[in-house]
Amino acid sequence: MGRAIPVTTTLQPARSIAAAGPARPRGSRRDRFHHRAGRGGRVGDHRGSSFSLDPAHPGRIAPGARPPHTLCPTLATTADAVVALGCQGGRSQPWILAQVAGEVLDTSDLAGLLTRPRWIIDAPAAAVVFEPGTTEAEEITDGATRLGLKVAVTAGPHDGAGHVQVARLRGTTLDAGSDPCADGLAAVL
Repeated sequence: MGRAIPVTTTLQPARSIAAAGPARPRGSRRDRFHHRAGRGGRVGDHRGSSFSLDPAHPGRIAPGARPPHTLCPTLATTADAVVALGCQGGRSQPWILAQVAGEVLDTSDLAGLLTRPRWIIDAPAAAVVFEPGTTEAEEITDGATRLGLKVAVTAGPHDGAGHVQVARLRGTTLDAGSDPCADGLAAVL
C-alpha cells in the first residue's frame, strides 16, 4: 500500500542563524546533532540528545524502550489507509493529538479538522486552557473543577495547543493538512 514515517522535530532558531559565532568543535556533543545548512549556517535539532547508546542509560535506544523526550509522532493504519501525524506542544502533545486522531482517518476536511479549537492541560499553572469555541468545554470544565484545576479561555488560537501536521493515504489518494497556527505547509507533490 505504501510506506509512511512520522517525523517530529524541533528547530532551534538561535542556532539556525548563519555565521552567528564560532563553530562548535567537531565531534562535540552538540555538533553530532547538527548538520550544515547552506553556507556557514546551522539547522539545530538537538532532540536526539535524549537518546543514548549506553545500555544502562534511561534514554537507551532499544526495542520497546521508551527514551525520555516529549515527541510523539503517530502512525495509524486501517485496511485501506495510512496516516502519519504529529505536532509540537511539549507535554501537551498527547492531549492535542487525541483531539484530532479519532477523526483524521475519516474526515473529508483535514484543514477544517486542524483549525478546530482545542484544549490543553497547562501543568505548571494547574489549569485547563481552552481556545474559544472548544467543543465539550462545559463537560471538560466540570471535570477540571472536580479535580481542583483552574480553567482559562484564551482570546484566540493558543500557541501551546499545538501545531498539528497530517499526511494521509486512503486507497490511491494522498492528502495532507497543516495547522494554520504552524509555520508548516501541507503539500502533495
